[in-house]
Amino acid sequence: PGDIVGVFDKDHPFHSSPIITGVVSKVKVDKICVAFEDEFDEDVIKTPCSLLILANEITHQRYSKILDVLQKHDLGIADRLRAVLMGEVLPNPNFTSESEKPLNLVPFNLGLNEPQQA
Repeated sequence: PGDIVGVFDKDHPFHSSPIITGVVSKVKVDKICVAFEDEFDEDVIKTPCSLLILANEITHQRYSKILDVLQKHDLGIADRLRAVLMGEVLPNPNFTSESEKPLNLVPFNLGLNEPQQA
């Protein structure tokens, strides 16, 4: 219970978006009960479909905790990390705070292509 799951097309579960998502509320030997927040066409789940775990409760708790911590920091590297994680800015391996020297990172594996080095 507590895992976030998605209902997918049985024939293409990894090549599509979930039809609907929900939270597992009860697990029994012969069935899984899922609570759905949004309305959907119930005929969809009367046909065979795939149920895939999108995130478990522990992962969700960890994400929530770290986001709360990052939200409380307004300065320096923590603010930059929060902005990167939220997609507000692109990662920059040469980023430094104003009080530090540039990092000038060199890739460990020099065989990496340009996007892999970024």
